[in-house]
Amino acid sequence: MTPEGKLAKQIKDYLDGRKAKHELWWFKVHGHPMQESKIPDTIVIIHGHVLFLEAKAGGKKPDKGQLQKMRLIEEAGGTCRVVWTLDDAKDAVNEVMDRRTAEIGKEKP
Repeated sequence: MTPEGKLAKQIKDYLDGRKAKHELWWFKVHGHPMQESKIPDTIVIIHGHVLFLEAKAGGKKPDKGQLQKMRLIEEAGGTCRVVWTLDDAKDAVNEVMDRRTAEIGKEKP
């Protein structure tokens, strides 16, 4: 398994655990000729907010097209993070979880 494949598996296992607790919903993006290109690897929905994770390992970085797609997603209101470790992915999920929990709390009368 490639270093990126190992990281993707770790992220999958982590997200599956959170999904089982009904804390979030997620899916893995598998590229297809009929799909728009450069979409980040993983899409996570947390309290109505969409988090996109792009996993990189082995010193790899997102390419120009991936960075452009992530910028467009963020301009549309999503959150994008490049993650190099499982801890990076956990931090990204917790960041969005904490922010949305605070926002939801402010919305309640």
